[in-house]
Amino acid sequence: MANENTDTRNSTPVFDWMSFDAANLVAPHLTHLLAAQRAILSDTAVYAERWIERQNTTSQTTFEAIRQLSGTRGDMAAALSILEKWQAQSVDRTAEDVQEWVAFWKDFANRFVTEEIEAEAEAAGVGKRTKGKDKLPTRIPV
Repeated sequence: MANENTDTRNSTPVFDWMSFDAANLVAPHLTHLLAAQRAILSDTAVYAERWIERQNTTSQTTFEAIRQLSGTRGDMAAALSILEKWQAQSVDRTAEDVQEWVAFWKDFANRFVTEEIEAEAEAAGVGKRTKGKDKLPTRIPV
């Protein structure tokens, strides 16, 4: 009788699907993926709230600048001063938008990489890496 784990046509071992434990294989990856997704969701809410606050400030300062401009009654020096102040504040808010946008995506990528490293370590039996900002595992499975 042929071995049930061997293909009788070419004597190549056949993968035994009955003993394959998919849950243990994917559990570390899914656990860490879910952790990364939860953290990113939280980060997204914080980013969105700050962005909306800046947009609200933009609307308020624009309205205030228009109100002030209408009160200059042709005084070009005063009008230029108002516009200069408004524009400087707008540039600062735009710079803040860009800084937070870049930081958001950097953190987004870092969370997935960090969680994937931990998942790979767990799947390989190495264990969890040391938690903490910018800490890498001391041993990376190959």
